[in-house]
Amino acid sequence: MDRKGKQKIGCICLIIGVIVLFVTIFFCKELYEKKIFEGQKKELSILYPEFADELSENISFYAVKDMQRDFLMMLVTMLLTVIALAGIYFLLAYANKNKFTEVENEWNYIYEQLLYFQNGNVDMLPLPEGNGSQKFADVYDKLRELGYYFSNLKERLEQEENSTKALITDISHQLKTPLASIRMSHELSLSSDLSEEERQSFMEMETREILKMEALLDELVKLSRLENSMIQIKCEKCSIKKTISEAVSQIYMKASAKDIKICVDMEKDVKIMHDHKWTAEALVNILDNAVKYSPERTTVNIYVSCLVNHVLIQIDDEGMGIPEGEVHEIFKRFYRGSNTKDIVKEGAGVGLYLARSIIEQQGGSIIAKRKNGTGTIFQIMLPLYD
Repeated sequence: MDRKGKQKIGCICLIIGVIVLFVTIFFCKELYEKKIFEGQKKELSILYPEFADELSENISFYAVKDMQRDFLMMLVTMLLTVIALAGIYFLLAYANKNKFTEVENEWNYIYEQLLYFQNGNVDMLPLPEGNGSQKFADVYDKLRELGYYFSNLKERLEQEENSTKALITDISHQLKTPLASIRMSHELSLSSDLSEEERQSFMEMETREILKMEALLDELVKLSRLENSMIQIKCEKCSIKKTISEAVSQIYMKASAKDIKICVDMEKDVKIMHDHKWTAEALVNILDNAVKYSPERTTVNIYVSCLVNHVLIQIDDEGMGIPEGEVHEIFKRFYRGSNTKDIVKEGAGVGLYLARSIIEQQGGSIIAKRKNGTGTIFQIMLPLYD
């Protein structure tokens, strides 16, 4: 039985109870008055025996009149009471109906909104009629926040899906080219018509293509390990100069091959809390981009200075620069600039993404700026204190 049916039964029981109460009071009153009349008749018969019959008749007449009057009064009072109770019930029922309808509308709205979310629709439904309760307003605010969260999550998932598809396409192309070169070089090197010098040249070509594939796979492995928390950043107090020197030494041969100078300008050495190995890895990724996208016989400058609470590492190159609309995009996973894909074929666009992840996990930050002329400025901030 629903709530409305229970209310009706309760009202009926209350009215029956009122009727029974009035009837009980009436009969008790009549019995009491009858007893009084009988006593009066007895006393008057003793006092006035000669008028006993006449007095008894008169008393009985007025007793009947009083009973009729009392019965009529009881009916009127009982009727008015029942009408009053019925009116109160209908007023309460109407108020409860409105309140119940309002609560029911609120619950239906919440239920339908959750169904929308479940079906992948992150839009908010129109609010039900009326302002609703304060509690519903709080719940609506939370639902709206949840909708924004689902909307952002959906957008990120779509971006991730598109990035993954682009990555698979990019990797397949990048692997296809070196594999085809290796296969061709290997088949030609097996030919008996080649001289030893030509055979050696093809072997060197195979080696270069294999190194490209290894570098690509190494980037992808690092990315996978970092995103699956397999790489643990362990900060220890050590020299920042040592970290920068190690990064420069790893990129030195690649820079030397293009006659690119790497200059370090550091006021003084300082020991800060950072992960020596992975910070050097982040710097290598930035320096590698600087060397890769800079022309021959240019310079990459590294400036190190101590601020109030941070150490600033600034890497300044003379490369092709970053298009104006892509400054905030270059740190995204798998992103490669529109003006770089045709110039440099190798790379999967994860180096700067890895660098940013490593720096941020140590409480630092990294930004890129466009230079007025050619080139790019990368600024890395690492906490100076624990």
